[in-house]
Amino acid sequence: MNLVKRAFLKARGILLKIPRLRSNKNPLTIKDFSGYNQPFHPSVIYNENGIFGYRYWMAQTPYPIGGRPYRARWECPCIYWSDDGVGWETSDTHNPIDDLKPKEIANRDYFSDPHLVYREDTKELECWYRLTHLDRKAMGKKKQYITYIVRKRTSNGIAWGKRESVINCQEDDSPNRMIVSPSVLWNPKKRAYCMWYVDDVFASRNRNIIYVESLDGRSWAARTRISMDRYIDPWHIDVNFFDGRYHLINYTLEKRKGINYFISTDGIRFDFVKELLAPSIYRFNSFYRDSLYRSCSVKGHDGVRLYISASDGIETSIGLMSGNTLSDLTLVGVQQ
Repeated sequence: MNLVKRAFLKARGILLKIPRLRSNKNPLTIKDFSGYNQPFHPSVIYNENGIFGYRYWMAQTPYPIGGRPYRARWECPCIYWSDDGVGWETSDTHNPIDDLKPKEIANRDYFSDPHLVYREDTKELECWYRLTHLDRKAMGKKKQYITYIVRKRTSNGIAWGKRESVINCQEDDSPNRMIVSPSVLWNPKKRAYCMWYVDDVFASRNRNIIYVESLDGRSWAARTRISMDRYIDPWHIDVNFFDGRYHLINYTLEKRKGINYFISTDGIRFDFVKELLAPSIYRFNSFYRDSLYRSCSVKGHDGVRLYISASDGIETSIGLMSGNTLSDLTLVGVQQ
């Protein structure tokens, strides 16, 4: 490492340890069961008629910097509800909706990547997420991550059913040997689940986004690799459908490690629109000065919104951007 780069990294580390001042551009206030209150990886849905009495629902997994016994131990799916999408409520007695067992914690297993799906036909809210067991006896890194896609369902938003394993990534009938950041929509016309996901966790570049469909969430049709007219190596994604188009939010590990926006009419061929946000240490007082992560779009009661995973190097948080379209967003400041 040359001296210039070493000096830059040292200066960056010092800046990230300096606490931010409270400003008019604060993230959302979201408390969680861990006590660290560092939310991450949001999935948000909106229904103008309300779901169980509220228009907005969120799933997120706390990912606290400095969390013990290990950071991912707290990455359990937590559920919140709101009528305006800014002030969020939750149930202390029913969150998280799934937690690790003592043996799983001892093995440093973890949940991750929650995604909410609402079905008008069944009147059920579903939370899809990953469960990963570490196989410490396996030789070779690629064999260590035993991953399942699981889900829970609720008919009232409080009481959630038993955990269902819908995809075992180790089985031959799995859509993929690895599924990262699954984004799931229920298509009422097809009466099918539509899922987009990233196909590799170990690749340093050239990951792909894959599209699959299923009538029951367990048996999946043939894979289709989506195309992007401007390839940006995906890491964590979100796909939503509104205004007659599919909207892909792509967080990448490339270059500026920003949040990129693509649009599509068929869910397969996506066109690049713009980079929506990128972290920068030069934004000294920003809650996203260190890094961003998986973010999600939603069309709400007052326009289009983007909920963003963010970190200032001291703690993680979820911020909010809003506008008339995803191409015209501004950061929303939250009073704290």
